Amino acid sequence: MVEVSIIVPIYNVERYLNRAIDSILKQTFTDYEIILINDGSTDNSFSIAQEYVEKYPERIRLITQKNAGLSAARNRGIDEALGEYVCFIDSDDFIKPDMIERLYNQISSKKADMAICGVTKYIEETGYTYEDTRDYDEDKVFDSEYCIRQFLLDQQVDGYACNKLFKKSLFTENNIRFPMGKMFEDAETTIKLILACKGIVFSDCYSYNYVQRNGSITKDVNPATIEHFVRSFETVKQILDKSGIIDKVKEEYKRFFINRLNVAFVMLYNYEFNHKKRPENIYNELIKLSKRVKIKEVRLKNLGRNDKLKIIFMKFGIFKTVLLFKNKIHQEK
Repeated sequence: MVEVSIIVPIYNVERYLNRAIDSILKQTFTDYEIILINDGSTDNSFSIAQEYVEKYPERIRLITQKNAGLSAARNRGIDEALGEYVCFIDSDDFIKPDMIERLYNQISSKKADMAICGVTKYIEETGYTYEDTRDYDEDKVFDSEYCIRQFLLDQQVDGYACNKLFKKSLFTENNIRFPMGKMFEDAETTIKLILACKGIVFSDCYSYNYVQRNGSITKDVNPATIEHFVRSFETVKQILDKSGIIDKVKEEYKRFFINRLNVAFVMLYNYEFNHKKRPENIYNELIKLSKRVKIKEVRLKNLGRNDKLKIIFMKFGIFKTVLLFKNKIHQEK
């Protein structure tokens, strides 16, 4: 038996897979296994993974399945995991040597159910890095309500699955799995896991390197991506409603809703700007959703200047004009 199972879904990442696996093998924490899930790769990823299994047979397992997507690969890893704790590393990202040790020390010493560390954004084309800075308190154990608030406000808790260490029992005892056939699956699953936790802890380090390539997801997406994104923040509301916590976090959810709606509009208008056409069904859906935002019901004093401007732009129908103006200025630079 091992303490930690590190699950790595693989799909056509031959350029990045060595870096991801090598970063795991360099961990200062040693009581772990690596589960590589080859999700029907058609490039050289399987051969690369197989070489690691042959070199580290006591440490690494390789499981191959027909292509079914990231969620299916992660779920397979959960089912195969032998450790008391599980974590997920995307195969085009990489981690710093202290990540597993610091998360494990926090979660085990404080008898928590989830441990969270910070994320370092890594720009692939330039090698530029910056920390997604958040205010982490390592000394306390936080309850699920506190962490739901932090998630909705995008403060201490983010929606990533990969910068966290979980007790495996969170998944098995609560029947939680990553949703199949969806994009932006992390947020939905993270919310469910937080609600299932009795205690959550933080590690004040930025040890997960999240690799960004070819710009932001908001810059060139297709209509299906936007639809999935809209569904994702609607699903969060449904989960909070079902859990009975929504009334306690009503103001935080309004802030979350405004921010997600803003991102959806940005994705839509950037698509329109780049492709010279607009998916009318998505536009109409976003306009419908924006009517939920009643300025009188939102405590503007609790919002930052940017959030206040977003609400005003949406309510007066000039959000698109502002965004297109910004795009034009950016293009001319």
